[in-house]
Amino acid sequence: GASLIKAILINGATDMLGQYTPCNAPAAGPNNNEACKPTPNNHEGWGRLNMTNSLFPSERFTTLGFKDNITDVLNANGQIRNYTKIKFSFNKPLAVTLVWTDRPDTVAGAGAVINDLDLILTLIDSGLTYRGNVFNTSGDSIENTGNRDNAINNVEKVFVRQPKDGIYNITVRAQTIPSAAMPQTFSIV
Repeated sequence: GASLIKAILINGATDMLGQYTPCNAPAAGPNNNEACKPTPNNHEGWGRLNMTNSLFPSERFTTLGFKDNITDVLNANGQIRNYTKIKFSFNKPLAVTLVWTDRPDTVAGAGAVINDLDLILTLIDSGLTYRGNVFNTSGDSIENTGNRDNAINNVEKVFVRQPKDGIYNITVRAQTIPSAAMPQTFSIV
């Protein structure tokens, strides 16, 4: 569905450093040349669409896998779905993107997502974990960040430039599903 297409495009997007001014230019004005920061940022979102990276990522990533979860839905707080034995290699970056089409909010809503999902990537051998949308200033996911929740976005991504070799487990956790009558589907790339 729509969430799978969005996940594919975001997973292969290219960072657009220096969108408005060169990155070595002095930061001025209210935006402080934020386009020079790694994705995601307020100027470019997740980056420029790159169909080659999105559909044929062999030069960029170790592997490409899709999961369009439309039948095994999440319909209660705390439910999880695990996808194990995902092997990554140190010689290429690791990127995992989770996307879902959220339920509509009320007109007076606060702007947060209604159904809040979390992406957690775990290296099985060591227990090393990465959580979606927790990045350092270089744009890499930060290891072992505890229980940081992102209740604003319907996209969560893990990006590790030099992953440790091994078998990883991808976990999708339902942080908040307010009604079992409104179950949540999702897609992972």
